[in-house]
Amino acid sequence: MTINDLYDDKKNKLCIFHCDKTNWYVYCGDEKIWDEKKVDYFWQVIRSEKMQKSDFNFNKYIFPSCQKVREDRVKLRGSGRYIAQETFDFWEKGEEVCFDNEVDFHRAIFLGKAGFIGTRFFQCSDFSGVEFADEIVFLWSYFLKKANFGYATFKKTFYSEIIFREEISFEKATFFHRVIFEDNSGGHSTIPEFDFSRVVFPNGTLFRNVNLSKTQFQYAYLNDVLFQECIFKIDESDEFGIIGDECKLNEELKGKMQCKSDKDKIRMIRGLSSIESIYIQLKKNFENKGEYYQASDFYLGEMRMRKKRLFIQNDRRIERAVIKLYEFISNFGEDPVRIIEFLFIVIFLCWYIWVIVNI
Repeated sequence: MTINDLYDDKKNKLCIFHCDKTNWYVYCGDEKIWDEKKVDYFWQVIRSEKMQKSDFNFNKYIFPSCQKVREDRVKLRGSGRYIAQETFDFWEKGEEVCFDNEVDFHRAIFLGKAGFIGTRFFQCSDFSGVEFADEIVFLWSYFLKKANFGYATFKKTFYSEIIFREEISFEKATFFHRVIFEDNSGGHSTIPEFDFSRVVFPNGTLFRNVNLSKTQFQYAYLNDVLFQECIFKIDESDEFGIIGDECKLNEELKGKMQCKSDKDKIRMIRGLSSIESIYIQLKKNFENKGEYYQASDFYLGEMRMRKKRLFIQNDRRIERAVIKLYEFISNFGEDPVRIIEFLFIVIFLCWYIWVIVNI
């Protein structure tokens, strides 16, 4: 069966976009060697039938390798280093690298090397469930609307320096390689709304100069993540290190702290426990790097969540009073000045009472 036959045989879902492509390449060691004739024809059809018509519905498409557009030295922003790189791009040289309509890559498979270099996504983009089976490069890309990478699989994410303008979901996405998220907008971009719920980040994942105050990390694994010059607080003037997960939970549970139903209590306890776990991970993360000042913010968040959780689970007034007193006297042990002031007041009162008694 020829490629043209595959393209015409839509009845059996064997069009060139959805057909099995395991016979389009052979392995040379770990490297896939693609049949260039078939690959070139595939992208020729993509451009004539889809791209030129601004039809960006690639739902469940099976992509071969992207075409190699150049081989050059690429400078990594912020590092001053260059790398030798073969660029496999979704776009051909000379094309306007933008999607001006909504993009749907839901459950698509990229079997070979792929890249979105400097691509602008003007409308919502759906990469949910997509599988990048080889190297994928998102470099200097701009997402101006919502994007969904939920349940996506990234086998070899080479490098990422992406600007996100609106909510971005990576819920339950799987990364098998170091990823870099960096804001290069100079502080002029909208705060990105990342959702990294249930994501296990590989060792060395880096967030550099990113505002994470609206980011959700619920049930994510953060111990091996590197944070450089990131913002976690919604309000920098706030003395506590409030993260986006806590703010979202506060909104969801607003007015329910006095509810007595077991269902509400269980829901609140689970939510508070998950956020407490995030604070613990972030605290340990920054302690391991020796950034104790930042770690203390997350320790306070941890204790704040623990206090709320214990107050729901425990009705004993004495224990509640002890916790409140500990918070009042020392801010959970993080405010030595307050402790000294309290001790000074206690000593002064004892001295004053002694003087009165012995007059």
